[in-house]
Amino acid sequence: MTPLNDVYKTLVESMNGAGVAFADRNAKWLIQAQTGLPETTIISRPDHEIPPSDYLALQNAVKRILKGEPISRVLGTQEFWGNLFFLSPATLDPRPETEMIVDLSLKRFPASNPPEMILDLGTGTGCLLISLLGEYENARGVAVDYAHDAIHMARLNARINGVEERFSPVCASWADSLQGKFDLIVSNPPYILSCDIESLPDSVKNYDPILSLDGGEDGLDSIKKIISSLKWLLNTSGKAFIEIGFGQVDNVVRLIEDIDTFAFDVHHDMAGIPRVVEIYNGDK
Repeated sequence: MTPLNDVYKTLVESMNGAGVAFADRNAKWLIQAQTGLPETTIISRPDHEIPPSDYLALQNAVKRILKGEPISRVLGTQEFWGNLFFLSPATLDPRPETEMIVDLSLKRFPASNPPEMILDLGTGTGCLLISLLGEYENARGVAVDYAHDAIHMARLNARINGVEERFSPVCASWADSLQGKFDLIVSNPPYILSCDIESLPDSVKNYDPILSLDGGEDGLDSIKKIISSLKWLLNTSGKAFIEIGFGQVDNVVRLIEDIDTFAFDVHHDMAGIPRVVEIYNGDK
């Protein structure tokens, strides 16, 4: 048995020595995940004994981090919009900037005018749709993903976050086989240019699924399909929010303008980068 404080110091020193950011925070998260101890115990009970099996597991977890694996992949979970989501090799690691889609949806559909039907194209972990269903307690949603493993994980996350009864997963390629109209459509599709995949950080290209990253030669393969499908999927008064990549806004705007009935707004992230395109029926 090893005192908790000694375990904690060893983890922090190992990560600090390798230049890993937020070593203190990561050490606490790893200990909590492995032992089930609350943070208060980690802080107030430095003499608490850690079993050898847990200590070994923690050391192995740090080794994975030192090799470049994101701590979210080591833990197997990521937080998004205040909810916890389990990850798998088939799911993209949810990013904080994608929360912008949830925020914009809530502004466009306040409690006085909630959406009834929501569609999430390329759902992955289900983080977008599940977060929205958590905000709109009477809404129902359809989550689409091409990967069977991603659909399985999204269904699990829906159950864990208490929205499974209103969450309908569909394994399909984008809008193929979908019918009906939706009040709110959201998507964080692949938008990285194929030629740029190799230059991505190792923590991304080695651990996020390529299917969730690679947007084709111009990065717009999936976005083109999504925008085209809005013609029959989006309700007259509906809104669609699509996350886009750096430098893509002009090309995406041209795609929208090719559909005469659609108007749009472009929303910038905190760095001033065009991040989300909002599409709706109306005059340009």
